Amino acid sequence: GTLLPLTGDGSHEVFLAVADENRRALLAKALLPPDSGETFPLPLTPLRLASLAGNMVGQAYGWGESFADRDCSATVRDLFAPFGLWLPRNSSKQAMEGTVVPLSGLSPSRRERRLLDEGVPFLTLVRVPGHIMLYIGEHEDRAALLHTLWGVRTRNLWNREGRWIVGKTAITTLEPGLEQASLSLGVSSLRRRVESMNLLLSPGRP
Repeated sequence: GTLLPLTGDGSHEVFLAVADENRRALLAKALLPPDSGETFPLPLTPLRLASLAGNMVGQAYGWGESFADRDCSATVRDLFAPFGLWLPRNSSKQAMEGTVVPLSGLSPSRRERRLLDEGVPFLTLVRVPGHIMLYIGEHEDRAALLHTLWGVRTRNLWNREGRWIVGKTAITTLEPGLEQASLSLGVSSLRRRVESMNLLLSPGRP
């Protein structure tokens, strides 16, 4: 994700900051291989967003970007940065960008239905307290979301709370880990915790 200024002498010739013999900074020219980068900003299209998001799936979770990994808001921020769309660092501020649609007054099923009906794939963020997700479309009549999460809350027969550890960027529904649920273990649903969705841009807007 490095941004380098073009020299203007060639489509892939850039300026690099290097140190001279006295360790002072100076600019040098370098020619990059044609397939090593693209002109910034990239055109914001669902296909390009999906391609970049696909490379993020499976990457490790890092709270506050510890060990150079990402948490939920860092993933969203870094996903949109190559397209020249700068988002705040934390999830609560990201959830205030664009057009905000409150959902907390609806039933869990209606929250998901409204996301399916009004959400724009790859341009809609979904917020639960302390967490942010990107709506990427509908799959088998469920909302599919890209997000970086540490884990999902669980509760056993003795009402003891636990956590099913995920620890990476994944594509899930609003009920991640539902397949892990059983008579002896309940898995928390994000549907009943969704507070809002926000459309970052209107469809077709450059």
